[in-house]
Amino acid sequence: MTDILSAIYILITFIFIITKQKEIMRLFNDFWNRFIPAKERGENVPDVIFGTIEGELE
Repeated sequence: MTDILSAIYILITFIFIITKQKEIMRLFNDFWNRFIPAKERGENVPDVIFGTIEGELE
């Protein structure tokens, strides 16, 4: 029973990753290409947030 529940959790996670792949890659690229370099320069940059588009931040 435990193995079956573990497999279900893995499948749910896998499905989530596949369906949110575009957003996950946007967050990954935003973090490494914008956030880290700006922090290294000493700038105060907005956080990398799931579920927002770059132009929506005020």
